Amino acid sequence: MAKVNETKKYADYVYEMKGPVGLPPDPASLRQVVLADAAVMPSSPWHFEVFTWLRTGSAYVPGKPAIDMPFFDEQKKYPIIEQAFGLQPEGMYPMYHTYDEAFLFFGTDPDDPTYLGGEIEFWLGAGEHAEKWVINKSTYIYVPAGMVHCPLDCVKFEKPFHEIVFVPRPRHEEFHINLWPPGYKAPFK
Repeated sequence: MAKVNETKKYADYVYEMKGPVGLPPDPASLRQVVLADAAVMPSSPWHFEVFTWLRTGSAYVPGKPAIDMPFFDEQKKYPIIEQAFGLQPEGMYPMYHTYDEAFLFFGTDPDDPTYLGGEIEFWLGAGEHAEKWVINKSTYIYVPAGMVHCPLDCVKFEKPFHEIVFVPRPRHEEFHINLWPPGYKAPFK
């Protein structure tokens, strides 16, 4: 855990986010990520993931890890998080949580904050009840506890854009199920 400035009065409230610190950017990466939760700041009541999308690709391909990212020691104690980020050989699957989750997708164009810079296909629901949502503007998605969601694919990319995942808990747990939308094939492998 890295406090920004340990000598200040409120040092327990300001920490650096964690991610692939010290590693050169991987030009083949789908997206880069930094994380913040109770593993970073012990007093944190929330979990955040901040992704920057760098190209088209699928974050959810059976048998393929979602991202190749080292986790810091505190997170490695929680195998569900490791599975959730594709560190297990089975790769990513649709999932659900026992708590609410929010996704925010937003672009980086200072002249048009609604312009995403790409196109995301985001699935809500399980199996034959799944619906595909096409996201090409800055968008907020609320996923209530128990709702199956994903896969998540970037099918069009024009410029880097951001995705923030927020859960109102100090740690994030994902429960993956092998229940894909009918006929779903990841557009990229």
